[in-house]
Amino acid sequence: MYLINDVATDLTQPPPKGGKGGLSAEPYSKEHQSQVAKKFSDLRPIVLSVSIDQAIKKVVQLISKESSVEIQSQDKQKKMIHAVATTFLLRFKDDIVFRFVAISAKQTKIDIRSSSRVGRSDFDANYKRIKELEKALMAS
Repeated sequence: MYLINDVATDLTQPPPKGGKGGLSAEPYSKEHQSQVAKKFSDLRPIVLSVSIDQAIKKVVQLISKESSVEIQSQDKQKKMIHAVATTFLLRFKDDIVFRFVAISAKQTKIDIRSSSRVGRSDFDANYKRIKELEKALMAS
C-alpha cells in the first residue's frame, strides 16, 4: 500500500511545499502523482468568481476563523500564503500552501498543497483539509 502525507489540487505543478524553513519547490514524483490521483480523483483547483485580491482576502478571513491554523507568511508578489495547522490530538504541524492565479479580472484559481511534517501517512487528513477549505470557500 502506498502511503500518502502530501496532497495538492495541482499534481503536475504543485504549489511549493511548506516547512519550518519556509517554502521550497518540491515537485511530486510520477509515482506520487499517480497514487494521489487514483486515491483522491476529485481533487481539483478551486475557481472563485472574484478578483485575485478578493480571493486572497477570503482565504485570510477563513484562516483567521480557525484556531488551529496560523498564517506563517504571505508573499504578495508571488500571490501565495503559507499557513500551519496544528492537529488536535497529537499537536503535529501540517503545512498548507495556497497559490492564487488570476484567470481573468473577476475569476481566480486557487491551488492548495497540504502536507504533514511528520510521518509517512496522514490517514487522509490533508485531503480532508483541502476538501473542507474548498467547501468553505465556495460557500463564502
